[in-house]
Amino acid sequence: MLWWLKSGQVSQHPELSHRLGRAPATIPRWLAAYRQGGLSQLLATKRASGATPKIQAEVLAKFQARLESEEGSGSYGEIVQWLSQEC
Repeated sequence: MLWWLKSGQVSQHPELSHRLGRAPATIPRWLAAYRQGGLSQLLATKRASGATPKIQAEVLAKFQARLESEEGSGSYGEIVQWLSQEC
């Protein structure tokens, strides 16, 4: 995106969004990040906020181990029963 802008190949945001396969609203947001903090700010990965997971990490690890074992997962009812007994 920056190269296209700096070299003058693209000057319109819609063309950038089309070339990059991103929503048109993304381009001004990226450019604002670049103006505020340079390339490092533009390339910074942000963690999406959201709801806290319903399944705790240790329960999820046990469940994944169960899925990878020979016993497998079984039906939905068996999974629910196993989770209530084990966790």
